[in-house]
Amino acid sequence: MMYTLSLLPFEILRLTFTYLKEKDFKNWYEASVELLYSKVPTLQNEFRFRFVRTIFNSSTLGNCLKEINLSDLLTTPKEGRFWDEHNLISALIQYCPNLRVLISHSFWFQISVAVAQGYLTRLQVLPSPSRSDSSESYLYTVQLFKPTLTCLEVLDCEQSYGVDLNDL
Repeated sequence: MMYTLSLLPFEILRLTFTYLKEKDFKNWYEASVELLYSKVPTLQNEFRFRFVRTIFNSSTLGNCLKEINLSDLLTTPKEGRFWDEHNLISALIQYCPNLRVLISHSFWFQISVAVAQGYLTRLQVLPSPSRSDSSESYLYTVQLFKPTLTCLEVLDCEQSYGVDLNDL
């Protein structure tokens, strides 16, 4: 069983915090923010846009984001169109410069444009292509990320192959 601070009664936490100095709170806050915002959790509908709005409104929080699964954020075609109409994918890429893992439906064009504009310079894992993706678009995007990619998934008509680029 894993023990966490949330298992402690509030009274004990409050008493413990009275012994901490301001610097301790600042360090604790910075560490917790970095961990909380490094990966977007699977969120219920009403919290998705709030989370993204928070990232947009705080460059510090956007800098913390390392992994995002856009498939979790875009669960219906209507949501996808909304994000496209408001350039939210591009904005998310712009506000999260330290993104390393991007999992999504096919946004090859937006991803390629982001690279051309100097964003996503730390991206190490690209989303897997779908069977309907243009292989040329996917391969072009892979070439753009060649310096930073650590893993690549190659699809053929029959099956998928995961390739660890460190093994090549």
